[in-house]
Amino acid sequence: ELLEDIEKEVLNQTFQNLKALDMETADTNTKQHLYSFVILGSLSFIIDWINRDFNVLANKLAGIIYHTCQQVVPSWDYT
Repeated sequence: ELLEDIEKEVLNQTFQNLKALDMETADTNTKQHLYSFVILGSLSFIIDWINRDFNVLANKLAGIIYHTCQQVVPSWDYT
C-alpha cells in the first residue's frame, strides 16, 4: 500500500507540473516529450491492467486513460 501511495503522489505531482505548461507556447521538444508521456503512460495503464488479470472493465479503463490524457494535455483533440 505504501508503494501505491507513493505512485499516486508522483502522478499527482506530475499532473500539477504538466497543468502549469502552456501548450500554445511550448517548444517542439517539450511537445514531443508530452506526446511520449501520453502514449507511454497509456500503454503502461494497459500493461498494468493485463498484469492484474483485467481487474476492471475495458470501457472503464478506456475512460480512465482518456480522462488522464485530458488532464495532461487538455487542449489536444483526442477524437
